[in-house]
Amino acid sequence: MKTDRNKLRINLFHAAALLLVFLVLWSAYRVFERSFRRFAGDFLYPYLSVSQGISQNLSDLSLLGLSRRELALKLESLLKENRRLAAQAALAGELLVQNEMLRKMQQLKLSPVWKYTPAEIILRDPLFWNESVTVNKGSDDGISDGDAAVAVTGDGRLELVGVVRQCGKHTAEIQTVYHPDMKISLSLPLSGATGILNHGTRSGLDNGTIPVGFLPTGKNYVPDEAAVTSGFEQGIPSNIKVGNLKVPESSGNIFSDRLFLSGKLVPAAEMNRIRFLIIISGGNSNQQ
Repeated sequence: MKTDRNKLRINLFHAAALLLVFLVLWSAYRVFERSFRRFAGDFLYPYLSVSQGISQNLSDLSLLGLSRRELALKLESLLKENRRLAAQAALAGELLVQNEMLRKMQQLKLSPVWKYTPAEIILRDPLFWNESVTVNKGSDDGISDGDAAVAVTGDGRLELVGVVRQCGKHTAEIQTVYHPDMKISLSLPLSGATGILNHGTRSGLDNGTIPVGFLPTGKNYVPDEAAVTSGFEQGIPSNIKVGNLKVPESSGNIFSDRLFLSGKLVPAAEMNRIRFLIIISGGNSNQQ
């Protein structure tokens, strides 16, 4: 009987000792877990890097085992993938530019009388680069001949680019302010004068200016004053900036019998930087 009791005590003692050892080891593991992980990572790094290097070398050796034709096919496949990714990146850039223009349009104080259609320049005349452009919107989008084409500046102002000269179903040709046939009336609010764009000699185009005619004498013209649309033409809203007028020629003397002067206009629209336009349709030309 005593022997059985002694065995039971010994077994209980062993179980308690094992439990105590387990608790001590578990507490030590929780305390030194982070150190153990860092040590294990540093210790195993050379072996892991060797394994990775071996896999890369095997991949390189697999390429060396391919024939020229197989390598050419792989290269062609990679080139196609690169072209696809480049096209996606270019498309994303186009969407960003168009989104920026649409944001600027939303910030404009537009008249509800007019319809505003965003359009992208898709073609330019190689011989007369600044005089004519083609956009990707046409009659199916509500555009018609004579509609005004404007650009939006960084601060949200409108600048006249030209008017629609020919309109198809899906495209429209824009005749810009640089074209010699683009004759519209201008208003000079500071001097209280009016003039006609592209009326006069074309020699000033060499330095980026456009002739302006029928400027009345007896006006105090301000250097570089802004010239805006007068609203006289049907389809072109008023008060859209066209450019800045240089001081017109002198009338000679006070006894001159000349009724009108000529001048030069520096256009506001920089054609080389413009990619997107807004086509203004309908409405009344006396309203903006």
